[in-house]
Amino acid sequence: YPLLVLGLWNASLLFSLSQPRPVVRAMILGAAVDMLAGYLLSRVLSYQFAVVGFALGAAAFACLSSFSVVKRFRALDYYYFASAA
Repeated sequence: YPLLVLGLWNASLLFSLSQPRPVVRAMILGAAVDMLAGYLLSRVLSYQFAVVGFALGAAAFACLSSFSVVKRFRALDYYYFASAA
């Protein structure tokens, strides 16, 4: 859950900067990793290992959204100027 919370925190920050596309991209890729890994692990090993797929999907969501936030922080002066207008 901490990875999911980190991803949601980053998503709210990106939404406040009017940047929904990186959030949607991170959500779609995170859900795809979750479903693919969870399905494969539940079929290959056991049903209990589907939670590992959830953790991998949350990690993908957190990493992708964190990369987007860091990218926006590199141009923070632009977003500060744009918010004042």
